[in-house]
Amino acid sequence: MGRLMEVRSLRAGLLVAVCGVLLTPPAPAQTSVVYKGLFAPGTLFPAYTFSMDDTEKLKQDGFNIANVSPLFAVNDLGNVTQCTCDAEIAAKILEYHTNNIAVAMIPILFWTDNISNCPITNSLDLLSVIATTLVHDLEYLVHITNLARLAEEYCVDVFSPYNEPDKSIGAAVGIPAVSQWGQDVYPLITNHFSGKVYWKSGIKTNVPLIDFSSYDIIGTLVTPGSSSAASFTSSVSSAIVDLTNAAATYGVPEVVMSEFGPFKNSSWTNFVPQANGESFSNAHQIVYYLGAGILDGFFVFDGLETGTELAGTPGEVVVSNWYNNIFTTAPGLDQNNNVVIFVGGEGDGAGSDISTLSITQAPQIVGTMIIQQ
Repeated sequence: MGRLMEVRSLRAGLLVAVCGVLLTPPAPAQTSVVYKGLFAPGTLFPAYTFSMDDTEKLKQDGFNIANVSPLFAVNDLGNVTQCTCDAEIAAKILEYHTNNIAVAMIPILFWTDNISNCPITNSLDLLSVIATTLVHDLEYLVHITNLARLAEEYCVDVFSPYNEPDKSIGAAVGIPAVSQWGQDVYPLITNHFSGKVYWKSGIKTNVPLIDFSSYDIIGTLVTPGSSSAASFTSSVSSAIVDLTNAAATYGVPEVVMSEFGPFKNSSWTNFVPQANGESFSNAHQIVYYLGAGILDGFFVFDGLETGTELAGTPGEVVVSNWYNNIFTTAPGLDQNNNVVIFVGGEGDGAGSDISTLSITQAPQIVGTMIIQQ
């Protein structure tokens, strides 16, 4: 599942010599078909820390891949400035790689009315990431090319041209244009980068409208907003269907849930009445359960705003349980090759929350789930 988890043909010796961070390639992980991932937009955000910014904690919780997100500022003329220097990017890559955590490079653009305003301080709300009519044009493409070179130099495992391009660029130029942009930018990346190329969608209903030809990984985000557990379950299920259908149509090898978590402090509150994180831990359970055995990986969200952090919450307990105890032999199977089914309880992955069926019974339970309402 990337350069740190497999020996790549023709380049294995070169990788060891050039990357230098793993002198001996590790044995293939039992979970090599699953990205047990983190998506934290604040990985390189100045003056802020994200709650999972601790490689020991990531390893204890079973993570095997995390994002590194260089920041860029764009103004209303389409001028783009890189706000994260190459040395900072490289340092974060090496921090993860030396701890056997693979890297997904996912650049993020923020709008600013003052292009010299780096580091960016005027917006933490990703809904304010405004792609203007020129953002998808030449200037940002130069930055993508440079990032692809840097990613190759430091043996990055996964590269995305842009965080949620259909949400931001698409808002400016339309989905057909951003779909074509994705095809146009792909060779600019692969001319310099030999890892996996990843499309991280920002709006799940856009997935059926985008051409994913040539991409190695596609994913989308899901957030429950103010929906009930039942309606969120339906939403996640439909996102998985759309992703897997798109992958089949365009020959995409891997499908992931690219982001899920409490994006806003007001979200996820209808799952349970307590405001202690238990609500979104139940929502995490839904995503893992529905995607197990179908998706190739998961990237749980760790935000910057109060109420969106992962560390120290019941949600972290859920994530750790899945990454350490459930995803050990194949997606959706426990160590005894039983399909894991959640049947209510407190959403902490303990006791009555879990029952199992043998793998031979799996077809009978597809689409079946009982959640404490």
